[in-house]
Amino acid sequence: MKDNDIRLGAIREKVEAGHRLSFEDGLLLEEHADLFFLGELANLVRERKNGNFAYYNVNTHINPTNVCVYRCTFCAFRADLNSPKGYVMTDEQLLGRAAETDARGATELHIVGGLLERDRAGASGRMFRPGPIIQAGAPRARTS
Repeated sequence: MKDNDIRLGAIREKVEAGHRLSFEDGLLLEEHADLFFLGELANLVRERKNGNFAYYNVNTHINPTNVCVYRCTFCAFRADLNSPKGYVMTDEQLLGRAAETDARGATELHIVGGLLERDRAGASGRMFRPGPIIQAGAPRARTS
């Protein structure tokens, strides 16, 4: 038996016993465990916590703006404020988008998008904290 097989077996025993894995265990899993082994261990923990039930998240992304002060070379999403493809959603648009996702059963709204200059965000700084507006439109969903 190979050394890694022995160490992976020891990790399996820890998981089966309900013990917390160490950082080093995680590194070994990342380097040497295949997806099926990881899935098996994850399922053991899931069944211990939830029985034979699985819970799923319905996630939707809301992009309040694609206007961004940064010019990251890898980003094809961003636009300048005066660009024809640039947009900044109003409070009403944000509220409407959140209500649409709520009606479709979203359980989580992930707020992503560009980064405006502070003076372009308005006195309220709404573009830096759109969560309360979105939460009003989708009260059952968590925002992140």
